[in-house]
Amino acid sequence: MKKTLIASAVSAALMTSFTSAYASPYDNCGCIVEDMQQDIANNSQQIEDNRNAISEVSAHADRNTGLGEGNQRRIDEQAAWNDRQEGVIRQNRGRLDDMDAHNQRQDSAIDNTFAQIGGIKAHDQAQDDAMSDLGQRTDTNSGNIAANTQTNVRQDSDITANTQTNVRQDSDISRNGQRIDSVSAQADRNTATGQTNTKNIETNRQGILANAQLNEQQDSAIQANASTNDRQDEALNQHANVINRNAVELRDYQRQTSASLAQHSEAINRNTADIQQNRADIADIRGDVDDLEAGVAAAIAAASHQFYLGADAGGQLSIAGGSYKGENAASLALGAPLNDRLFVNANWSHDSRGNNAYGAGMNIKLW
Repeated sequence: MKKTLIASAVSAALMTSFTSAYASPYDNCGCIVEDMQQDIANNSQQIEDNRNAISEVSAHADRNTGLGEGNQRRIDEQAAWNDRQEGVIRQNRGRLDDMDAHNQRQDSAIDNTFAQIGGIKAHDQAQDDAMSDLGQRTDTNSGNIAANTQTNVRQDSDITANTQTNVRQDSDISRNGQRIDSVSAQADRNTATGQTNTKNIETNRQGILANAQLNEQQDSAIQANASTNDRQDEALNQHANVINRNAVELRDYQRQTSASLAQHSEAINRNTADIQQNRADIADIRGDVDDLEAGVAAAIAAASHQFYLGADAGGQLSIAGGSYKGENAASLALGAPLNDRLFVNANWSHDSRGNNAYGAGMNIKLW
């Protein structure tokens, strides 16, 4: 009778717990998946917008590159035109030099013959006119060169401005690329979270199915117990005092069970803390083992130093290395004789764990 009442009470409690927990996890997981899908869609749209912005910036950069190349071609053409102008100026200067030589010859002819002064003056006047015309053309060419120089300066300024614009656009492209990388990483994280949520949903569904099967079994047990209770109603009426005692025993059992569960929870908490402490201790021990292995490598390096101990031994420098189970060490030693019987040395070692070791030794000649 007592076992039947306990089974009935436990079955009713399990049914109530299962009914209250049946819909909530499933519905919450569905909402989470919908939110994650919406976040993924928003992130995908943002990635597409960033890609469009990068395409526009790239097209603008290509247009600026075309403008820079056009300006460079204009500069090259202007430089070629300046070269041609300078060639013309050199030719004009050559003609001026020729005219100067010719004038000198004319002056010499004037000195030799006074009778030809009239004709020579007319010729000189013509030469002066030619020289004046050449001087005017020279001034015109100089003005053109100055104007071309100013044009080159303006074009250089335009090229500098275009270069600065390209630098800013490159910076914008870099920042957009960083944003795209960040959004892509967020999308990957969202995808991973969605996959985890899907697995959790499947786990919850399996748990629900298992609970449903358990409830069916418990319903069968409850129905069987109900039949038994119907048959035992008359006996229960006759044994009311026994039922009361069973109720008291049931409350005592529940109190004992609650106390036992509390003790088990405390034990689990203590075990969890002990496990964490053990993990920390294991990590410390592993670090100590690594330090020991590195120390062995340092000892091997320190023991590998060699010195010459002959009669003419002088100050010496020794470099050595050591390795042990994946750890490495390097050692540096200095040695010098104190007299013909004593030789002292000191060494310093540094291992791959960042530890430093120091040592010193002395060799004594006995015979």
